[in-house]
Amino acid sequence: MFRMSERIRRSPHRLAALAAILGLAAAGTPAAGTIDVPVRRWGLGLEGGVMKLQEGAWDYAAADQFGRVRLSRGLSRHWTVGAAWLFGHTRTGVVERGAAAGWSFASEPPYRTLISQPMLEIEHRLTPGARVSPLLTAGLGVTSWRVIRTGSEDVGWFPEGETISGYDLDGNLVELSATCPTFSFGLGLDVMVTRSLHVGLGARYQVLTGNDRDNVGMSDRWGAEHVDANTALAGAWAALTWWPGSSGTHGDNRPGNRDRRPEPDNDSDRVRERAGDRDGDGVPDDRDLCPNLAEDFDGFEDADGCPDRDNDGDNIPDLRDRCPDQPEDIDGDADSDGCPDVDDATGAKAAPVTAPATPAPTLAAPTAPSPPSPPPADFVLEGVAFASGSAILGAEVRPQLEEAAAWLAGEPGQVEIRGHTDAAGNAENNRALSLRRAQAVRDAFVRMGLPLARLTAVGAGQDEPVADNATPAGRARNRRVEIRLLR
Repeated sequence: MFRMSERIRRSPHRLAALAAILGLAAAGTPAAGTIDVPVRRWGLGLEGGVMKLQEGAWDYAAADQFGRVRLSRGLSRHWTVGAAWLFGHTRTGVVERGAAAGWSFASEPPYRTLISQPMLEIEHRLTPGARVSPLLTAGLGVTSWRVIRTGSEDVGWFPEGETISGYDLDGNLVELSATCPTFSFGLGLDVMVTRSLHVGLGARYQVLTGNDRDNVGMSDRWGAEHVDANTALAGAWAALTWWPGSSGTHGDNRPGNRDRRPEPDNDSDRVRERAGDRDGDGVPDDRDLCPNLAEDFDGFEDADGCPDRDNDGDNIPDLRDRCPDQPEDIDGDADSDGCPDVDDATGAKAAPVTAPATPAPTLAAPTAPSPPSPPPADFVLEGVAFASGSAILGAEVRPQLEEAAAWLAGEPGQVEIRGHTDAAGNAENNRALSLRRAQAVRDAFVRMGLPLARLTAVGAGQDEPVADNATPAGRARNRRVEIRLLR
């Protein structure tokens, strides 16, 4: 600890450079726009930067460049793993005993420390929905180094020379080379330039465990008292990463929402969705006239993406129309049933075509939990099991909605549609989400013929559970919509 404090006092500017980079990474805020998170895809990255050996008894090492290649694999919106290989060298930066090189790029005596480092890494993206996202990185690898004497100052990227001898911390004459297990920690920013090209910036600090040998080389010149056995490697980097298949084609050469293939989750609800098909009815949003309401596929105008409330155009909604594909003839005889009335051979009206009456839906009373208990509901749309974080109604719930709408059409009075969520997440966000769920059901009822003036959407949030939020089954039950007649 004393040694580190002493070095800081001698050369505070070397930490100032790192602090500026780390501050930039930590303070990065999300910009507008959405990022194409590379889930379950491979990425190839090229990285360059500067690095410096640190935490030795002296500060004899100057900074120098390095290169790095990285193969990455996206596991989820937040997590990426990768394998990387770093190569580069550092140099001695002093000519006097006890001097400090700092973060200078000076090149004095002809010593170079060649560094090679394979590394396995894991990366956490803090804001995966943003175009600019802060990163946290950690890694485990090995660092192999050796000190050589070169014949000239300009040695290029790959210096050549024989490994020299020097001293270790115990004063033994040894070859100046070693392989050290290495732990890596870092901060950075991930910036989407295009869907397939990302730019990264950051800083990294690595611990070289077990090193007790001079890895700068000055003990070869000045003796055992000047062993600079550094046990850390710090650096700053910039990177370009290419993610094949991230150009909007999803790997099938059909761009955007025309590929009709599932994308990774794009709204944080943990549910995979079709690209550009919010209601999941198979009609892409750019052709869907009702992108938040699923098509009913009843054989009538199924390509427009909207459920059809009156197929035959007789102004009698299908849910009350006993002949939904034949318009009512409005002849004064049973004109409200939606069926044309057939004349018999004498010209007298025959009995109208009839169909069985729609029975009232079975009412499912919500389970009565311990306080706080929800207000009483006339019935619960239990089948409308929203995915966590979602307010999208799928085509599979239409039968329940039609049954509920048919029942409400025969009952007078105002209707309250009350949305609910589970307890996952922020309470205010859940209240807003529950309102969107109630509005989705309300909008479906309006399209089925119920007057908007009768319907009120309310968001109750997570405050009125009917089941235990500690279990997946309980949370699924709590994601519901309740219908009440306000008599």
